[in-house]
Amino acid sequence: MDAPAFTTRRLVYFAFLAAIWAPIVAVLCSPQLRTFAARVSHDPSSFETERNRLRMATPLWNRAVAFYNDSLYALGVSGRPGAALVGRGGWVFLGDLFDNNIAQALGRRVLDDREVAEWTGTFEAETHWLARRNIASAIVIAPAKWSIYPDRLPWWTQGTARVHSLDRVLAAGKSLPLIDVRDALREARNHADTYSALNSHWTDYGAWVAWTRIAAELPRYVPLPAPNLRALKSVYVSDEQNEFAGMLNLDATNEWTKYELETPLSDALVVNADDSTAPLPGGARTDLLDLPRTTRNEHAPNRLRVLVLRDSSANSLSPFLQDSYFMTHQVDHRLGQPGTWPNLAGLVEEFRPDIVLWVVTERYLNGPAGNADYWRAATAFDCADEKPLDAWSGDAARMQRSDDGSEDRLALRDGIDRFAVIRIGVEGDADGELSVKNGDAATIEPARINFSKGRNELFFKVARVQRDEPLVISRSAAHARVSSVEIRTGGCLAPSAGADAVVATRTPAVAAAPARDR
Repeated sequence: MDAPAFTTRRLVYFAFLAAIWAPIVAVLCSPQLRTFAARVSHDPSSFETERNRLRMATPLWNRAVAFYNDSLYALGVSGRPGAALVGRGGWVFLGDLFDNNIAQALGRRVLDDREVAEWTGTFEAETHWLARRNIASAIVIAPAKWSIYPDRLPWWTQGTARVHSLDRVLAAGKSLPLIDVRDALREARNHADTYSALNSHWTDYGAWVAWTRIAAELPRYVPLPAPNLRALKSVYVSDEQNEFAGMLNLDATNEWTKYELETPLSDALVVNADDSTAPLPGGARTDLLDLPRTTRNEHAPNRLRVLVLRDSSANSLSPFLQDSYFMTHQVDHRLGQPGTWPNLAGLVEEFRPDIVLWVVTERYLNGPAGNADYWRAATAFDCADEKPLDAWSGDAARMQRSDDGSEDRLALRDGIDRFAVIRIGVEGDADGELSVKNGDAATIEPARINFSKGRNELFFKVARVQRDEPLVISRSAAHARVSSVEIRTGGCLAPSAGADAVVATRTPAVAAAPARDR
């Protein structure tokens, strides 16, 4: 081997070693390393977040990762295929780490018959429970990007059989107030992109297209004044909203389509917990990270109050909601986090909405929509005898708390020898779980219910409670106070009653509720 060739190979070899070791040495020398180690040791689940912070604070590592990912992206390859997958034309899709997103796109993960029944049964029970209170409701499914742009998925996915969970839910839940906006978004992409290459959400223009369909469909389910619909003046493109800049450290242009309206969206106010307010300019978003948030719009064409259970897809829908309704209260539905759902009954009791609107991203059709047993119990409570068998509210003599504060024992006035439903009011300082037990180990459904920070109304069905045995209420977190307990019997209660049998009893037609000012 001649000397020049040998020298060249050695240079390449050492350059390769330097490329590998230089970022590692830079991290070891970083003053942020100790902070990273302390935070991760305290909370191992924060590893991903803290790693990104450490990387951003280490320029050499950051530049090396950026160069690596930019190079792979140019070749149509993802540096983290589990988190993101590069498709055709440089379009990137969330990977299977996000609710089996790609598996759902390809029809490899589809809700089975039992899961579809749970989805439709849960939402049917919720909507009927709301209807009993003269509260209208609707559900919007925000399509996954692959649902509108299947032609942008990787070439190797073409020709795969695609049965999607949304189609199964729509077929099974024909009575649900479900608004499907897919056709509108597919048609509108012929005018301008309704999604973008480097973001999983619809663009601002895509959100306007979806809102036009929502505004047109909503009156079918909500017999109240229709929301505002402002005409489109023009569409333009801006380089922004690169969702994968942080996830893949990918520096690339993202063509994000935006709108200009014929008339501007009206200004609103953010209403804080202490009733103070802050200005919210027309067109301003309410981001997922801003939740929960209450808004008030004195310029709205109505005095309606809307409770919105939503995810990040509603970021770009929020300006239209805030423009259309007197008040909105927007809350994260947490459907991707089973067992941490907000307590809808408590939110309804606190906010007193005229309309409840769900905005659910399609990929969340990967897990449960909520606790179906909870809603069966809630509906059973409504149709039981209105005169309670027993009720408690603040009488210290009948309620004993354990030393660690995690358990309450309620002495009942009498035993329960027939099927009953228990409603428990809980004021939570933090999220947690609650369960109910009795002395003779009779079946209690659900076995446990999660509660949220704030006001909660929890419902349990129980077969019986012995006369001399207290009702034991256990909490996973001591930072919660049981404020009330009420027990009802009779009505539509039955140990074997399914969701349909319970829901169908004493359910009135939806009527317009009176507007309520705050």
